[in-house]
Parts: sequence; C-alpha cells; structure tokens
Amino acid sequence: MTSLESLAIAAAISLLLSAALCAAIYRPLQALLAKICPDSEAIHFWARFTLIMLVLSPLFVAVAFGLPPAEITQKMDAGVLLQRIVAAALIGAFLAMLGMGLWVSALVRRAPSSRATIPQRDPDHWGERRDK
Repeated sequence: MTSLESLAIAAAISLLLSAALCAAIYRPLQALLAKICPDSEAIHFWARFTLIMLVLSPLFVAVAFGLPPAEITQKMDAGVLLQRIVAAALIGAFLAMLGMGLWVSALVRRAPSSRATIPQRDPDHWGERRDK
C-alpha cells in the first residue's frame, strides 16, 4: 500500500468517525448551548467550534501518529495499518470528547441554574414567630 493510499484511508476513517460523533452530539449540544449562551451568535459560534474540533482532532491524530513513515508503510500488512489508523482516530476522538466534556462541565458549574429558586422564609420558622 502506498503512503498516499494510507493517507486517504486515514482521512476517510477519521472523517467517518467524526461524522458519527457530530451526528450523535449535535442536538444535545444545541440544547445545552441554548441554556448557557446569552444569544444566538454565541450558540452558533460554540456549536461550530465544537463540531470543527470533533472533526480536526481525530484527523490530526490519525494522520500525525497513525501513519508510519512511507518506507515502512509499503512493507506493512494492510490489516495492521488499518488497525493502527483506527486506533489513532479513536484516540483523537476520545481526546476531543474529553476536552469537550471538561469544557462543558466548567460551563455548567458556572452557569446559573434555571431551577434554583430563592426559598422564602416562613415567619414561623427559625424562631421568628410574630403574633399579630
């Protein structure tokens, strides 16, 4: 297998994996961003940023670390090469999801909760009984 063929396979595998991740996460991401972001411009920016990172991370890791040098690629068995490319793309996807999970958890912790309400104090509670 030539290095160009292995590069095309690495790109195809990582793009298919990214497409599956983006399809799985798009709606929940939109719902979360709608709760956290102040306006539609911020929602669109962060949604696109997240989807781009979900595409670029597996692609970068698969191309940078999944492909061996050209002289080794020609001698390698196709199955071993595919296994190496898939593993690298999965590691890239895992790192992207891990980074996104940390980012989202930080956002959720800082965002005001929509369910939280300020409890009203009952005048008969806490020893403040007032007789009228």
